[in-house]
Amino acid sequence: MNTRSLLQKVCLILMIGTALAGCSKGDDDTLNNYASSNDLYVNSNNIIKSMSGVYSGQWTLNGKNVDAEQNNYYFSLGVDRIYSFDFTTFPFKAIAMHALSQYLSSYSSFSITKLTTSMIIGAPLKDEDLLLFKTGLIGDLSSLENAKEDFSTHIGIVTDIYCVGYSENLVYFELSPYTNYAFLRYPFVVTLSNGEYYAIVMDVVPSKSTLTLDSSSRTINFVCNIPQIEIYDSEGNKTIIEPKPELVLTFTSTNKTKAAENGN
Repeated sequence: MNTRSLLQKVCLILMIGTALAGCSKGDDDTLNNYASSNDLYVNSNNIIKSMSGVYSGQWTLNGKNVDAEQNNYYFSLGVDRIYSFDFTTFPFKAIAMHALSQYLSSYSSFSITKLTTSMIIGAPLKDEDLLLFKTGLIGDLSSLENAKEDFSTHIGIVTDIYCVGYSENLVYFELSPYTNYAFLRYPFVVTLSNGEYYAIVMDVVPSKSTLTLDSSSRTINFVCNIPQIEIYDSEGNKTIIEPKPELVLTFTSTNKTKAAENGN
């Protein structure tokens, strides 16, 4: 073997060694980045599971403290197969008062005497129940056989939420949208002291409605954006109210009152 041939082989071996060293370093970096990301992912799941449950706390509407109905609690997450948020506790009356004050000139003369947020399946529908049922339909509401269900409407059920980010101590969620719908619709019915009743539908923007879990302070924070509210009278006639500024509901927990049960 001549000197030139030997030098060529040595150079080739050095080049291969350098390339392998570079690849090895890159692989280590990739594995380290994956491991770090995976640790955060596992940690975020642990945060969700440990913090799911029922919380007491403070609701605000455009920065002002308001009370919630159906017990002043907030149910954070279900973690069995999907993450979810329960709207059965909410400042229903505060929302209704805000909307009706812009809808009825004489509203200040009346008070809310009854709140209908869900229906008993299989039982005869009362007037308020029927109006609540109709708000979940689209089409000709005067002839129910020609109407169909509006799948963006949620009545007495939980809303799916999905994780949009996490860090060492925080997990961020947004409400899951329904395909081809700009809003998620949350209806309830209020009955006034004069006997009149109205359906109030909160049109919630999913991408602007967020839930944050903070494992360092063991608190949760919910922000709900409501740019418009639908009002239906007893005949099913609809009026849309667009509050200025938009309504922003928030909930900040003060105490965890009950842990999740059976994965929920």
